[in-house]
Amino acid sequence: MYNILIAIAAGAVTELALFLPGLLKAYEASAPAVLVAIIAYFVLARRSFKKLEKLMTDASKVLNNNPPKFEKAIGILKQGYKLNRWQIGVKSQVSAQIGMILFLKKDNKEAAEYLNESKELAHWMAAAMLGVIYFKQKKYDEMKSAFEVAVKKSSKETLAWSLYAYCLEDLGKRDEAMAILNRGIKKVKDHQKLDENLLALQNNKKMKMRQLYKEQWYQFQIEKPPAIVMENQFQSFSKKRRRHIQ
Repeated sequence: MYNILIAIAAGAVTELALFLPGLLKAYEASAPAVLVAIIAYFVLARRSFKKLEKLMTDASKVLNNNPPKFEKAIGILKQGYKLNRWQIGVKSQVSAQIGMILFLKKDNKEAAEYLNESKELAHWMAAAMLGVIYFKQKKYDEMKSAFEVAVKKSSKETLAWSLYAYCLEDLGKRDEAMAILNRGIKKVKDHQKLDENLLALQNNKKMKMRQLYKEQWYQFQIEKPPAIVMENQFQSFSKKRRRHIQ
């Protein structure tokens, strides 16, 4: 919020600096004032997100320890809440990070609290993990709501569509699962994985989540991964999340 106010103030000062001395008329001074405000906001917002990115990098380092230091990582990330007074959207990003760490820690009850408050603004994985939690808790309306957010935020990501369809199929809703895959096929340019899963359902077979998505599939903890996948899970997760904050 402070970044917006500072940017507006910078624009107002620019307008007055050009108008009061008579250099430009009020309407003529508006264009450079708006430009200054936009530039100021961009610079300030970038500074805030750089600070958040630094916290995420530090949290990733302690997560990559053996064993991962969950509580220390969460403590580091919570420092990011202080940035929310400066930049809109930071709280959602931080809550999403904490929620996903708690999900990987298998603390689903607490994870759901963080993921639920961040699902609308954060990365699609936050909403998808929340959908999986509701799936396990047998809260199926909430599950669908969370997955709808996930596929809306990342309509080009085949895993989001396949995960949604998998949960529906597991509940015996095969027709609904196929409808979700068909929706995804219309959205995704390279939809070969969706085609394969749709064909499997049409032939009354299980979806090919392990074969098609490998480690990506296991991070949603519906199926227990091999030991080697578990060793690499936190490292790959941390790298992906650092990319998405930028």
